[in-house]
Amino acid sequence: RTQFCRCYLYWEFPCNLRVAMGLAHWYAGLLIASRSSVVPAAAVEPLSLLDPAEIFTPVQREGAAAPGERFSNASKPPLPTNAWWQNTVLPPSNGTSGNVFQMPYFLLLDEAGVKVMQPFEKELPAQQFFDENFAMTVGFGENESDSISGPSASYWDEMTLGMSWWLGGQEAMHLAIVRGSPYITAEFHEVIPQVSAKQALRPGGFKVDGHTHACDREPVAGSYFTFELYHSDMTWLFFVPRGSNWTCSAGEWSVNLTATKPIRSAVRLALVNGCATGSGPYTDYHCRTQSKEYQEDTYSELLIEHAGCYPRNSSISYEVADTAEVTWSWGKHCLPGWEAASLLQLAWPVHLPLLGSAPLGIVTPFKDLCGEALPIIGDSWKLRYSLIPDTGLKPFRPIKEEFRAELLEVLRGPKSARWNGDLPDKDFDLPRNMKLGAGDTYWSGKFLARLARIIVIADELGQSHEPYFEDMVERLLERTSTWLDPNSSANPFLYDKSWGGLVACGCDYNDCNGTCKPVCKNPTSPPSKCPALHDPEHNFGNAWYNDHHFQYGYFVYAAAVASHFRPQWGQQWREHILALVRDYANPSAADPHYPVTRHKDWFLGSSWASGITKAWPRGRNQESASEAIASYYAIYAYGCALNLTDPSLGKQLMDLGRLLTAMETHAVEMYYHVRPNQSMYLNYSYKIVGVLWQNQAQHWTWFGDNDFVISGIQLIPVIPALEPFLKPDWVHYHLPGYMHSCQRDPNCTAMGWSWPVCTELAVINAENARTCLQQQPSDVFAISRPASNGQSYVNALHWIATRPSEAFAATQTSPPSFSTIAACNPLLLLSVFFLMSKPM
Repeated sequence: RTQFCRCYLYWEFPCNLRVAMGLAHWYAGLLIASRSSVVPAAAVEPLSLLDPAEIFTPVQREGAAAPGERFSNASKPPLPTNAWWQNTVLPPSNGTSGNVFQMPYFLLLDEAGVKVMQPFEKELPAQQFFDENFAMTVGFGENESDSISGPSASYWDEMTLGMSWWLGGQEAMHLAIVRGSPYITAEFHEVIPQVSAKQALRPGGFKVDGHTHACDREPVAGSYFTFELYHSDMTWLFFVPRGSNWTCSAGEWSVNLTATKPIRSAVRLALVNGCATGSGPYTDYHCRTQSKEYQEDTYSELLIEHAGCYPRNSSISYEVADTAEVTWSWGKHCLPGWEAASLLQLAWPVHLPLLGSAPLGIVTPFKDLCGEALPIIGDSWKLRYSLIPDTGLKPFRPIKEEFRAELLEVLRGPKSARWNGDLPDKDFDLPRNMKLGAGDTYWSGKFLARLARIIVIADELGQSHEPYFEDMVERLLERTSTWLDPNSSANPFLYDKSWGGLVACGCDYNDCNGTCKPVCKNPTSPPSKCPALHDPEHNFGNAWYNDHHFQYGYFVYAAAVASHFRPQWGQQWREHILALVRDYANPSAADPHYPVTRHKDWFLGSSWASGITKAWPRGRNQESASEAIASYYAIYAYGCALNLTDPSLGKQLMDLGRLLTAMETHAVEMYYHVRPNQSMYLNYSYKIVGVLWQNQAQHWTWFGDNDFVISGIQLIPVIPALEPFLKPDWVHYHLPGYMHSCQRDPNCTAMGWSWPVCTELAVINAENARTCLQQQPSDVFAISRPASNGQSYVNALHWIATRPSEAFAATQTSPPSFSTIAACNPLLLLSVFFLMSKPM
């Protein structure tokens, strides 16, 4: 688990739900006339407009947990907490930790302006770097730089961040950081701009409109300037309003180009070559990154042709039917004197299968952790996603008849479900402390979802008329209600008015070593006394916005099942459940209480789990891709539950959940599942990623670096929506090493990591997977086992029983066997118990 770790809607018929997302915060007091023409779509009703402070205790954040000075004074909540650019508004934002991976550039922002750098790789596995010494800086002339303040975030949407610098209370520079733009564009407002580098020019390395020119402090007019730099061996183009006057000065370790007078327009900077000659003193890594197929003249011409117009905001719309079509559009402005041209943007491998049109056959100088960037021309893109089948709470295909008897035995007895002696799964209940809400939100959510999955499977097996089924449902209602009700839970949810989000108070847990009633020793009133608000490691960083989609996704799934079987209960708790949904997947900027899709990176499609704790040098991160998928599937499930009582809201949630699930699955399948001869990750010899950072793919997790741990965390929870994530070709490649890792280490079985091997095996050989599951220890799903306590025997067997026919036609081979020696290791079990019971 991660330790530090406004879209506008309108209904349009007769087509299916179409959602137009004007994913922009607009603050009118900060807008200048040149931007006023960009207006988001008219807002309509979001999921809910209820102020969460009416049902949850409100709290204001203080100190390090409060929004920092990098947010403009006009920036009011809700504020982003997990955005791709979050580093630049978190401490320490002024150092290299505050880097923003804009794609394709690294950016560092400070009072002097923005430093622009090309990413490059070294020998370290799957990690990209930048060198501040080789940065090009866009900023201010010397006479004005001392009076400038900033930067601060003044505007954002899902693929754009606007940062502002100020002079005398007026905006002096506005930097439009646009995802995927090969240019960095800054608008200046009656100030003198400057571009500079702390390195020498090559002889004849300064050009004006393509012609060599002396860099001699004499005024020169042009439309674009070329800098051929010696130390980095890089070549940059700098685009300005046509006919504007500039002066160039150069030294042994510097070059500066400064406007001769203040301007009110934009300038644009673009890298044209990262390895111009291959002979610079520090070119090794940059030249290794750049493709040998690269042709500078071709790419340079493309940059010049499309430099005249630039994007400064984005909007997203989507339509969900049998597939989902997502449209990205960019608001466009143009430089004075330049001909209007379509926007030039870059696409990465994650985009290419989704686009209807192919990219240009032109190589760029950019290759990074996300792959090789290719140019695409157009003011909008359309991306088409395949969706999970619309089967409601049921699996994508019926249970194989030959599994039915065994499923029933595990569910209702007499066969043990291997979690508590001879008890079957119908008797599962939460640990005592979590029944009272005296625990953390991650483990508690997992137990609730475990119970919910058992109920869904029991219903599919035709057991809904049985008395024990009613008992299970009532148990789920009671346990879920305890957590939703802030007056009942010992670890109540609070509404954070500073950021706009739902956070948990936290629990300093005590049960007198099992001899007394579990309690949270900490007070919950006033909320400022809540421990999680002050400790970023408490409750897995929940109050610091780590992992909300992981944690709340479990709660939402449990609430979906409860609402399905007890619609009246669902009506009673609807606003509480929607508060959880809105927290991590709010689709509407018209909702004044939550940011839009808190974790989702719309450009890549995946999510970022890390919150507001601090700026990380490696950028944002996410560990468990499968839990991210499950969180968005839970929204679909909740929509299904509401569809009969509120078809409009139900359909909206179903479509949203299916889309977000598809986006997450497509992206993480590419970036977490490493295939033979892959070209994205340099020197990465592993077949799976444990933690994906913006700047590193890491074979590691926050709780261990064993391969069986890294593989297993990408397999939980087992739900129908996991199927598109586990493609057979990758499973064939990955599974043998995963099996070997688990079989050679008894801790794999002891901690409950052995059963996910059976889950993955089922993708290619369902019968062997069944045998694999039957060979598991007698307590493999015990609540004391951290890797399996959110799962159940009947759920794992149900997964196997609903595999496609291809998985049952596989050639029979010997199934894996697992050592159970560690299951009797008292020291190891004691450590597991400590992990489960310690304060979070």
